[in-house]
Amino acid sequence: MLHERSLMSVSGSIQNGMIRCFAVASGIMSVVFGSAAAKDSGSEARETPAAVAAPACEGCPEFVAVPAPPDSLRAIVAVAKYELTWNEYLAAVDDGACTVQNPSRPPFFRSRPDEINPHLEWFRIDWPITILDPVDVHCYLDWLSDRIGVPAVIPTKQEWRWFASAGRSDWRYPWGNDPGAGHEMLANTIDDRVVRLPWPGQREARYVDPYLVAFKVGQGEPNPWGLHDLLGNALELTTTIMPPRGECLSVALAGVSYSDPDWAEEGLDANFSSFICEGQYSAAPAVRLVLIGENAGE
Repeated sequence: MLHERSLMSVSGSIQNGMIRCFAVASGIMSVVFGSAAAKDSGSEARETPAAVAAPACEGCPEFVAVPAPPDSLRAIVAVAKYELTWNEYLAAVDDGACTVQNPSRPPFFRSRPDEINPHLEWFRIDWPITILDPVDVHCYLDWLSDRIGVPAVIPTKQEWRWFASAGRSDWRYPWGNDPGAGHEMLANTIDDRVVRLPWPGQREARYVDPYLVAFKVGQGEPNPWGLHDLLGNALELTTTIMPPRGECLSVALAGVSYSDPDWAEEGLDANFSSFICEGQYSAAPAVRLVLIGENAGE
């Protein structure tokens, strides 16, 4: 069953990340798919191959090498350990490759001054960056792929389900089937050890807080493959196309947000969709990157 909610106000949609649908205008979809065609069905993982080193570069996301996926999925060799952070994206900005657009603009948000670019030093933090537009995502994929020599792409929903469950299609959660066994940042498990803001409500927080819809990465327990924050931090972008909505194409999001009250029932199989209009997302999805290619360690 597809869960949908109406669009929220600017402050609501940015601060709690609970919009469940976004639209994709014609011609926009290519910017979030990356360079490899995806097959969107899955089965159990193949046997683990010989050791595959995940490429690395200074300032780039940390990747975890994973077992060979089912034949029905792309040749994923590594998955980002965390959701893409502000620090990691700003490395591409510092390199002159990408920009930070003002997310506070129509059609989804009322116009207001750009509060990010004048204060980029306040955003050099290890929080998921959830304000990217499709063009921003495409820019970063190109930049990172060029730096490491391996195609970096956004996963399909089935690919995400495969690595989120460590290759176990029968698991409801990243840690198995017992909802009480998890220590992710979920609606009824958040406690004082989870840090919400990098600065506790002082001057900087006036600018930082509205653009953070999740928690610092790595505070959730990893799954057996060492991937963190798969449930409970932010909804994550995928390239799986959903039934169209009017003139827009819908795509699926993966996981659940930290404030989703239905996480225990839905788990890894939660069905969210979102859309893009006029070149921007109506939701605030996080980005989890995967690397494609048999020669990722060469």
